[in-house]
Amino acid sequence: MQITVINENIKKISVVIPTLWKGKELALLLPILETIPCIEEIIVINNEPANTPSWFKDTTSSKIVEIQQAKNISVNPSWNLGIEQSKAEIVCLLSDDILFDPAVFNYVSKHFEEENDGPIGPSGIVNHNMLGLSSVQIPSCAQVSLDSTKPKMPYGWGCLIFVKKADFIPIPPEFLVYFGDEWIWQSHQKRGKTPRTLENFVLKTTDHSSTIEIMRSPYYGHEFNIYPQLFPGYLNSIK
Repeated sequence: MQITVINENIKKISVVIPTLWKGKELALLLPILETIPCIEEIIVINNEPANTPSWFKDTTSSKIVEIQQAKNISVNPSWNLGIEQSKAEIVCLLSDDILFDPAVFNYVSKHFEEENDGPIGPSGIVNHNMLGLSSVQIPSCAQVSLDSTKPKMPYGWGCLIFVKKADFIPIPPEFLVYFGDEWIWQSHQKRGKTPRTLENFVLKTTDHSSTIEIMRSPYYGHEFNIYPQLFPGYLNSIK
């Protein structure tokens, strides 16, 4: 699929993808991302080099930047690292287990014009396709729109986050797996930068995880337990 640029003034985007290579979606999505002109680079945080698939090893795209880790550093540190290393004005934090209409990149890249334009993510519509990738039909985002009225982050928003690099505050180190998306949402709200949601936009997933199986994670209970003590304090420290 070749993506055509309509607006010459759209901003460049760095895509950050943490992965453990557990899903098959990335093999389908990555070749498409490589063709999108507004994507400047695709930073793959390889959290399990021993499982790197042959199709990725054979990739020759100049857009792909691989950052290998000696061990799995988990999703939130991967996001911090990817944004730190990124070159573009806008960064997309992308889960490796989703499929969607890639035309959304051109749409989003034209909606970071104002000082208080906050991060953008899906409105929480995640369509779990349990029949396998062979049956996936990716819905068009031709009718997509932005909503800036939601007071709280909707479920699924963290699957695909677009954020200004200059506005990003690193996720606190105690939170390795959870609350990274919540941190991005609330840390922007704290500074008067309105988070936004993509409406009429559908994600497809076969229900993998980019870093761990969520409910089986040893971090699940720990990070939920420390959230009330630590998260508000970090937010209150933002000036």
